[in-house]
Amino acid sequence: MNNFPINPERTVEEYFHKGIELNAQYDFRNAILNFDEAIKLNPNYVEAYRNRGIAKHSMKNYFDALTDYDSAIRLDPNNSNSYYNRGNTKYVLKHYEAAILDYEKAINLYSNFVLAYYWCGQCKLNLTLYFEAISDNDMAIRLDPKADYAYVARGIAKARLGHNEAAMPDFEKAIEINPRSILGHVNRGIFRKELGEKTEGERDIQRGLLLAEEAGNQELVESIKESI
Repeated sequence: MNNFPINPERTVEEYFHKGIELNAQYDFRNAILNFDEAIKLNPNYVEAYRNRGIAKHSMKNYFDALTDYDSAIRLDPNNSNSYYNRGNTKYVLKHYEAAILDYEKAINLYSNFVLAYYWCGQCKLNLTLYFEAISDNDMAIRLDPKADYAYVARGIAKARLGHNEAAMPDFEKAIEINPRSILGHVNRGIFRKELGEKTEGERDIQRGLLLAEEAGNQELVESIKESI
């Protein structure tokens, strides 16, 4: 049920801001209804299309989300966030090459876009372009030295190149920055075991598993269990 009833007297901004509020509350279905109304009142409302796309992505309606991002980009081809969001949806669909193009466009429009560098690197990890993934995460870290997730990603890329000892400082830095870094603990544990530190490695993996359980991330819990 839409907890912000459709009312012809409401303004486009009221519908838009209610949609943003509902997105933040994870009530994506009702958020979409409010963005729908905002777009009916203003068919050129770029942020309404973009945020409706985010809601549809969150509901796993990925192709509908892409359509909304396409509309946002058509209306404003210089909005870096629209390319970034479209890249995220393409990433989930495993369209990594296409996602890279969107992340690179976002970076061209906003050169300090830390998360765009990071996710571009994630695409390249999946495409086994490890040196390029390292380069992207180098940039993310240069822009934000506290980006613990970028240290983890760079460490994984180094490890996949067989540079386990070079990877370890990245995992350790991620944990130093964020002691609750799930992937920092899990990946440090995996590579500690590969370096012969079995007890320490298992302890790290169990710590990562506990953090994932506390976060309620069941998908990550199952993934960690498969790595044990």
